[in-house]
Amino acid sequence: MSFLEFSSGEKLFLNILTNFAYTLFRLSDNYCGVMLFDEIELSFHPNWQKRLLKSFIHIQDEISKSKKLYLHLIFTSHSPFILSDLPKENVIFLENGKQVNPDIKQTFGANIHTLLSNGFFMSDGLMGEFAKSKINEIKDFYEK
Repeated sequence: MSFLEFSSGEKLFLNILTNFAYTLFRLSDNYCGVMLFDEIELSFHPNWQKRLLKSFIHIQDEISKSKKLYLHLIFTSHSPFILSDLPKENVIFLENGKQVNPDIKQTFGANIHTLLSNGFFMSDGLMGEFAKSKINEIKDFYEK
């Protein structure tokens, strides 16, 4: 399959990972630092979101071994798939720019629906607003 036949998500996934690897290779040996990735999962199909952190960690591990890199990777995200790959101790929850502590026992390996409703403060449910309004119209009709 040629690169031109890839979907836009596949191209983006490959682009992000090769840029990450390229950046790591360019760092000096024994480099210590922090890398920030802001909403890196945007535009990715959920299946690609599920694979993203594993791919980052694999690349970092392989390159860091030979170059002795000491990096902290920080990800901001609205994806429950990203959140489910991280231990709760490594997660900071923000609501309206302020740190909060939602009622989540664990994030690592957690059910994405639980993470989505609790970790992303979706107290009004996980249903689309259009469907919800139509269901409420029918409910109101029958109650009258």
